[in-house]
Amino acid sequence: MVIVSHVNYRTGLRLNLAELSGALRQRGILFVVDAGHSLGVLPVDAALCDAVVSCSHKFMMGPHGVGILYLAREGQPPESAARGWYSMDSVDNFAIRNGEPSFTFKNGASAYEIGNPAFLLLLALIESMKVQESAGRGAIAEQALGLASALRSELKARRIECWTPVLPARHGTSIAIPEPAGSELYSALSARGILVAKGVGRLRISFHGYNDNSDLDAVMQCVAALP
Repeated sequence: MVIVSHVNYRTGLRLNLAELSGALRQRGILFVVDAGHSLGVLPVDAALCDAVVSCSHKFMMGPHGVGILYLAREGQPPESAARGWYSMDSVDNFAIRNGEPSFTFKNGASAYEIGNPAFLLLLALIESMKVQESAGRGAIAEQALGLASALRSELKARRIECWTPVLPARHGTSIAIPEPAGSELYSALSARGILVAKGVGRLRISFHGYNDNSDLDAVMQCVAALP
């Protein structure tokens, strides 16, 4: 099994899922993708993967406390998997045999839901997904990736170090700027009320579909003011 992040949380590097999937399937290797930094803003072709996992916040714009799991194949989880009454195919099938609980799992990802789902959180996530669907996932990706690419190109033109690849096909919608420029830019952005993430030795600026050129211009002005 090979497990990868579609977009790296630290550098913004984006992997080519199609190439990886083709190489792994030729060898009979399972392919699991963490899409926590791409799902909701960039297309994730689940058909290329044996499993996809993601958080429900970040680019999905949902709440904390629930997660997303996609399994390409139906079947029962391994014996070591967590079990609960909600993961059973039927409560009526539950029995004690030789002193051990015995029951049949549901097929597919539902077998991993071991207790009552967090219904309120799921309803909030569904509403976020409806917003994304109404905006058009293709339009969201084009908008956000265009803004990220423009910022990455500006950083390259100004010879400001950046961990994120230049080619749009190789990065997500988050741009990573290492120290010390990252700290200097963070201070300037914070002074203008622009929310970004700072840590693990870098500043991360992320764009979503709701961002526009005015947001990019505000960041560019702070970049231009760097010493």
